[in-house]
Amino acid sequence: MRIVNPYVKYSYDRMLFEMQQLAVFEQAEIISIGKSRFGREIPVFRLDNGEKKLLIVGTHHGREYISAAFIMRSVEDLVFDRVKPFVTREMLSEFSLYFIPMLNPDGAEIAIRGEDCSGFEKIASMKRVEEPLYTWKANGAGVDLNRHYPCLFEEKYSDILEPASEGFKGEMPGTEPEVMALMSLCEKEDFASSLTFHAKGEEIYWADSNSREVDMAAYPLAKRFAEESGYRLMPPSNVKSVYGAGFENWFRAHFHKPCILIELSPYIGGSKPHDMQFFDMLVWQYAKNMIPAYIELEMP
Repeated sequence: MRIVNPYVKYSYDRMLFEMQQLAVFEQAEIISIGKSRFGREIPVFRLDNGEKKLLIVGTHHGREYISAAFIMRSVEDLVFDRVKPFVTREMLSEFSLYFIPMLNPDGAEIAIRGEDCSGFEKIASMKRVEEPLYTWKANGAGVDLNRHYPCLFEEKYSDILEPASEGFKGEMPGTEPEVMALMSLCEKEDFASSLTFHAKGEEIYWADSNSREVDMAAYPLAKRFAEESGYRLMPPSNVKSVYGAGFENWFRAHFHKPCILIELSPYIGGSKPHDMQFFDMLVWQYAKNMIPAYIELEMP
């Protein structure tokens, strides 16, 4: 019997409920790293208690809640030991795995519930790059979180200069509570590496020109992910105005360790979120072995 249901619009409340169901496992716990702009707790599902720490993050962008469903389904398979031969219980004990399925719960709730979202009045008058609320990408303050990190922030190009549904990088970097919470966790925990999951593209971004010293460590991971999924392994990003101010770029430059961004699912339907009833066909059949392969490759 399955706990995680990735076949519906994957809401914040559903994620919390399923986290609680999975946390009965003896080596699991739920912790909060802070609150979103609208006051929602940002939960981390931590699994096992080994010395080597790995970080997996999803839903920087509200409309990309399919990444939260993917991470939670992966967590369930790890908890119930369904990922052999990639990962055994003995292997898991070597790690502390930190899963943040939904860094941007406000944005996800706006994209799912629209005008019925708690806090809608705070975003009602903001600029909409695309009119339908289901395309909402930013957080509750109208800041596009993966353009908001203190790494090449000034170089990052944006033609959106006010709070909006997407594209606004903020007046200053790293001031939104969701980004502050994630950066604080990274400073505290000394992760060996990180994965961050987005939606649409079936592409793997693993290197950029601002942190070339990380390339040798990141490439084997990225290559394995490409082999497991069939996703396209992208060349190193070289245009700072395009790639700057992302979490993955900040993590690489700040810690000199790998951080790989994976775009789940095919690029169809423009900005509209995928119909979640097709989760298996769109995502799971290709990406289900990514997190187990990540753990296998990072074995101490």
